[in-house]
Amino acid sequence: MEQGIEYFAATCIVVLALLIIYQQMQNKPDPDTAERWHKDPNNWKLGIFYFNRQDTRIFPPKKYKSLGWTVNFGNPVSIAGFVVLVTALVYFL
Repeated sequence: MEQGIEYFAATCIVVLALLIIYQQMQNKPDPDTAERWHKDPNNWKLGIFYFNRQDTRIFPPKKYKSLGWTVNFGNPVSIAGFVVLVTALVYFL
């Protein structure tokens, strides 16, 4: 029974990752708009959490781009993906 749950969880993670990748490729803003959003301090809550409802990207760059990507907490799909990812990590640890 437990092995079935693990396969189901792994399948959900893979499907979610593929959906995220597809959505990221389809909804890229033009570079000028993305840069304007990134530099706007109103889009950064507490200086570290990116929150922009206009931005459809799920994982935009972090405030310091060299550090990778962050979750767009203004996008419900981002929040769902984040919750699934954290839940899967907690379950497997």
